[in-house]
Amino acid sequence: MPSYVISKSRFVSGCQCSKKLYFDIHRRELKPPIDDSQQALFDAGHEIGNLAQTRFPGGIDASPENYYDFSASIAQTISLIKSGTTTIYEAAFSADGVMAALDILHHEGNERWAIEVKSSTGVKDYHLTDASLQYWVMKQSGFAPDRFFLMHIDNSYILGDGLDVTRFFKLADITDAVIDKQSWVNEKLKELRNVVSSPTEPIIDIGQHCSNPFGCDYMHHCWQHIPNNSVFKLSYARGKDWELYKNGIIELSSIPDEFKLNHRQKMQVDGAKNGSEYVDRDSIETFLSSWKYPLYFFDFETIFPSIPVCSGTRPFQQVPFHYILSTTVNQITANANF
Repeated sequence: MPSYVISKSRFVSGCQCSKKLYFDIHRRELKPPIDDSQQALFDAGHEIGNLAQTRFPGGIDASPENYYDFSASIAQTISLIKSGTTTIYEAAFSADGVMAALDILHHEGNERWAIEVKSSTGVKDYHLTDASLQYWVMKQSGFAPDRFFLMHIDNSYILGDGLDVTRFFKLADITDAVIDKQSWVNEKLKELRNVVSSPTEPIIDIGQHCSNPFGCDYMHHCWQHIPNNSVFKLSYARGKDWELYKNGIIELSSIPDEFKLNHRQKMQVDGAKNGSEYVDRDSIETFLSSWKYPLYFFDFETIFPSIPVCSGTRPFQQVPFHYILSTTVNQITANANF
């Protein structure tokens, strides 16, 4: 296979930021290890993917033994298609140095269906990005799908006595959308091939692309020049942080006095410049004096499972599983001497 293989994940990385793609290939040592929260998201995604396979049961899994080498998976996929296999899980295709694996390849009558599974509740723009690349690779390798679906969770589904996968998942036909993006995929691939073959990394400043559509694994590297008390800590900035940054202002204490800020932001900047504090004693005293005893303190914990665990609940519905109720009988004296 070519030295520089652009996979689906790398293509999505490159669409977000070409420097991110360059790091994915040439400076992988910069990538931090996966933390527990990321692993939990990956595990949840795998669970949804496995559940989606039961929507099209009886398929053959073409997953590779080594995820750094898809050659055997690609060969197996082609063999299974030619032998008339109805459903293939993790079908893999390659063409012109580009590789993509598809969650489910299904043959319905005389039609070939490409099905990509997402744990979201609808079709997002970035879903069309990777689906369009998958279509491109399948077409270039001689196995263009007749229809392309995005399978996502139906958050209106209510769990009954057991999970009904035919109602839990929705199939959104995105065939026309991915076909419309084929010329864009061609141009984007030319651009990204130049990125990965270059001896130097792209010169790209930080921007809103660093967290859109995903938080970038390399922010710790690219954002080294940003201090802790930066303009990006401005309360409810609503774009003012990037306006300041683009004008060369990085620290809160460097924000000019004439720059338009609301009352809360002015207090924050004044604190950064002068070390001043603001305490609204009157409001605190009024709030504390309104308490009536005994007081009860109710604390609870909830989960938002993508796959509902309780009958009568929906996907991602907030479900409480633990609570603590405590009380205090003695009155707390309001004291404004902070």
